[in-house]
Amino acid sequence: MVPPAVFAELSAGSAAHPEIDAVLNSAWLEVRTLSQPENITELLLSLDLGESEAIQLAQEMHAEFLLIDERDGRHAALARGIRVIGVAGILLNARKSVLLGPLRPIFESLVHELDFHIQWSIVETLLKEVGE
Repeated sequence: MVPPAVFAELSAGSAAHPEIDAVLNSAWLEVRTLSQPENITELLLSLDLGESEAIQLAQEMHAEFLLIDERDGRHAALARGIRVIGVAGILLNARKSVLLGPLRPIFESLVHELDFHIQWSIVETLLKEVGE
């Protein structure tokens, strides 16, 4: 589930990365409107609309995890008792579950082709964890 602002952000990125359309049009993706949008006011003081709505939606849905990578957003979610996971954590779990092959080329593509921001030392730690 994603809130409308996250869906809009993804839609805006689909021109540069057409593969995003596959996600946006998949049956498993659900856009969920916030039931209490007024509760994002405080979050908007330090976060963008997408992160703010995502945190609020996670609270409303009592989500097991919130997928969020931006540092300030992660801190805000954790401060509200929301468990967070990022793209790197999802990839690591998928690799450990043998759903993915080697992670190094995936991280290299994320960083060099998609401008994903992550400290390479973190990537190296994750790669060591899975024996790469």
